[in-house]
Amino acid sequence: MSWISPIARALLKARMGDSVKLVTPAGVQEVEVLEVSYPSAA
Repeated sequence: MSWISPIARALLKARMGDSVKLVTPAGVQEVEVLEVSYPSAA
């Protein structure tokens, strides 16, 4: 996901357990961060 996408910008400083409000064309959505992981470099 691109770091400049609306979803990425909303989640940029979120941590596990945080709730984040995401503004979409359908309205405001609230999402909860369940896990944060990074793929290992191969």
